[in-house]
Amino acid sequence: MPTPVKYDDKIKPKDFITIKLEQAFNDTSIVKRTVPMFSGEAGAEGGIEAMYHVKEAYEHACKALDWNTSVEKFNHFNEVVYSLALYYWNDTIEPAFPNPSPDTWEKAWKLMAIRFSTGGKHSKDQLLEYLQSDACRKQVKTSVNEHIARILHMIHITDQLEGDENRPITITSTQN
Repeated sequence: MPTPVKYDDKIKPKDFITIKLEQAFNDTSIVKRTVPMFSGEAGAEGGIEAMYHVKEAYEHACKALDWNTSVEKFNHFNEVVYSLALYYWNDTIEPAFPNPSPDTWEKAWKLMAIRFSTGGKHSKDQLLEYLQSDACRKQVKTSVNEHIARILHMIHITDQLEGDENRPITITSTQN
């Protein structure tokens, strides 16, 4: 069954190439943040899960670097992609948005997600089907906490993907 994220193919943050981003401010202070980079190549570190890992780390760094607008995030993202992802960013994404606007970052991000997920515009549907399959059952060797964390992480990715099923797949619980 094709799926953009597999239960057993967890990314390993220590395996990512990183880059140090920095911002100099008028008061002569300099803020530096180390961020993982995304290649878009085959393997766990080049798939959609890796791309979301890089996006979350990048957006966290953007806060510290005071890159808070959609335009600032868009203009600096090319610094955290390389290889196939950089080629796609430079040749497809940037030309699609010659005059970045307040919603450019999210629009660009959706195009990246469609390109680098195995299901394209149907990635969400594929991942939902996969999450309901036997492939995502808890394994004997896996602790309950590890299994729950993995499934919740996969659901978080599912909520951000494109698909025919557009409602969020959010789990909430109430206690009586």
